[in-house]
Amino acid sequence: MIRDDKTKFLLYIEPTSEQKGQIMIDDEWTMLLRVAMSEGKLGTSNYSEPGEPEIIFDEDKRYKGVHFTEDGVSSANYDILLPNGMITNSLCVHYLLWYRLAIPSTDWEKLKDLQRYYGRSINVQQGRQM
Repeated sequence: MIRDDKTKFLLYIEPTSEQKGQIMIDDEWTMLLRVAMSEGKLGTSNYSEPGEPEIIFDEDKRYKGVHFTEDGVSSANYDILLPNGMITNSLCVHYLLWYRLAIPSTDWEKLKDLQRYYGRSINVQQGRQM
């Protein structure tokens, strides 16, 4: 389920193999997201119900299955509630490492919100590969 809206759901994308970068980009953005994930809580959310007005996160539950990206990476069976209230998935760092061009502008804005939450300055141009 793709969520490219302005809700608290971060990096719920389904990139294709054609959108994969030629090189992995491991930089301040991925470091920031790793820090936030390490401080997060595991559980499930209602990310697949875009019509729901209220965001629900249940720390006591796990999904029954996982899914795979087109490049063969498996998700975990949970979502992550980040300290700033955003909810993401276990593949979010993988998406930042390899699929920058597939990340919608709404998610880049959410990443900037996360950056502000942590008070970090990141001087990386979004979606650009050197």
